Amino acid sequence: MVKKICIVGPECTGKSSLSSQLATHYNTLFALEYGRIFLENNDKKISNNDLIYIGKQQLNIEMELLNNPNIFNKQFVFFDTGMWTMKVWFEWVFDACPTFILDAINAINYDAYLLCYPNLPWESDGIRECFDFNERVKIYQCYLDIVINTNKPFVLINSSYNRYNQALQFLNHYF
Repeated sequence: MVKKICIVGPECTGKSSLSSQLATHYNTLFALEYGRIFLENNDKKISNNDLIYIGKQQLNIEMELLNNPNIFNKQFVFFDTGMWTMKVWFEWVFDACPTFILDAINAINYDAYLLCYPNLPWESDGIRECFDFNERVKIYQCYLDIVINTNKPFVLINSSYNRYNQALQFLNHYF
């Protein structure tokens, strides 16, 4: 059965690059982060309704991936951020998380986590807004609490030069 690997962490920590690299390495698919797609095509100021829409679209992307027959014979499938990111951002920005996000997290039931530490240089790309290192560390702490409490395998991806190899070592060790 395919293992669902969720890559989480604050912005600008290499999640998207790592998702793509790992999917290529394992000849599998990965779910894109819909929030990035939305922000690249819309006003950068997000309302609660926008975040709900983004959450629903992220869920659709993930469910489509899980129902894709091309993953059934694969060892892994990767999620660039996943529904946990929706939970973190709802709570960070609006101090509450809609029930459908929590239900989606339980339904998808990721098998393991790659938690990216914010030790890469922050780069402005027109949509990133969390440039303060201390704020990024606080967001990282939210993710750390989450992955610890899932009781699923996780690894802290903190190499500033070879996150890809750190991820491969973890995946090859646990699976």
